[in-house]
Amino acid sequence: NYGSPPDPFLINGNDNKIISTIVNNNKSMLEPSVDNDFDILRDARLFNSSYSDAIVLSVGGSEMEPFFHSGDYVGGRLVDVSEPDLFVGKDCIVVLTNSLQLLRRPFKTIDDTFNLSCLNPKLIEPVIYNAKIAKIAPVIWHRKNLRT
Repeated sequence: NYGSPPDPFLINGNDNKIISTIVNNNKSMLEPSVDNDFDILRDARLFNSSYSDAIVLSVGGSEMEPFFHSGDYVGGRLVDVSEPDLFVGKDCIVVLTNSLQLLRRPFKTIDDTFNLSCLNPKLIEPVIYNAKIAKIAPVIWHRKNLRT
């Protein structure tokens, strides 16, 4: 017996319909499996509840391929933006001052601003220059969605 399933964990408002579909249509939700969407959400919720400063992000798009793919989940613990040695050059969950959340690798510039880089070399605009960072968390947890 695996107990009762956890409440759905919402990464953002757009995921509500997806999570409801998974919960309502998945007949084998309580069976353990390595690629079940329900298991991924359960793991994300567990990570998020394990730390008071945790943040979890559902990866969207191909900007961070080949290491992170759309449908993967990443988690990190928030660090102080004023301490760049904790996050510069590392893959991070970044929350900009306009509330946009994304996965990028930050670099510090000569004038003490930050540029956010993608890893995918196929992108035309791979860098966000002079990013205004509100919150940042280096990735310490990565859950691959094996279906994508």
